[in-house]
Amino acid sequence: SSGINAEWPLRPGEYEIFTSSYIDIECRSTNMTVYLTRSAFPHLIPSRVGLIDTTCGGGWNATHVYVTTNLDQCGTRVEYSTSLAKYTNYIVPDVVYPPTDNSNSEDTPHAVVNRGALKLADTSLTFHCSYPLLAHATIPAYAVSSSNFDIDGAGKREISFKIELYHDANYTRRYQESEYPIRADATERIYTKAIVVGDNARMSIWVDKCVATPNSDPEYVTRHELITDGCPQDATLQFHNATDVREQRFSFQVFRFNARPTAAVYLHCYIDVCRDGNEESRCAKGLDLCDN
Repeated sequence: SSGINAEWPLRPGEYEIFTSSYIDIECRSTNMTVYLTRSAFPHLIPSRVGLIDTTCGGGWNATHVYVTTNLDQCGTRVEYSTSLAKYTNYIVPDVVYPPTDNSNSEDTPHAVVNRGALKLADTSLTFHCSYPLLAHATIPAYAVSSSNFDIDGAGKREISFKIELYHDANYTRRYQESEYPIRADATERIYTKAIVVGDNARMSIWVDKCVATPNSDPEYVTRHELITDGCPQDATLQFHNATDVREQRFSFQVFRFNARPTAAVYLHCYIDVCRDGNEESRCAKGLDLCDN
């Protein structure tokens, strides 16, 4: 479908260029899917294609073979850098006769011919999806009950992170997105949850920054800092215990902007995503880094 024409056999150095033109990958918040154009891989038997965990098979149609894996399944591996979480898996072309990583006395990689076992590196098609460790989300959170308001923009959500609002400190009754912005009185509290949805269970989060504005622009000049560098800035802000390391709960008392008293209040929150169990991470240290 890309319009690239190639003749077999390919000249040295062309294989990678040719095949990459016929491989597509979709990175979603909870999973990733690889699509292979069947005409570019005529040796593939669709029913035998799998992943690191060879029990994870694929699907196919007349033109493509495709395999989907959740980010924490099918042998998917994750590596963390200072800014990214990189999830990697590879396609095993034939799960009935898979390659091996075991050494073999007959392996002669530097000779003209080789009678050793075929290795993973010789046959696998590695793919990966990378996700930023600093995620951002915006919602039109609330409007004071007596106000008239005009929603002037849709909230932005990064790939695997969102903000949710709840009715009370029990965090059992969540507001639906269709209810935003909720109506709130000046004496009420806004119960907020920041959460990484469907992501790897080995990750934890900490809210790095949360700012409120009267519109969907997080850099708007009229703004109120709720959390900065992971520490509370609003005198009414309280953190609440969470049941999962992939979420953080906090609340604050309702306020309005004097410059735009009838505007809905938007929340813009940024999170740090850390590897769970890393005691040196920002997520693990939490409020210990904040001034009392």
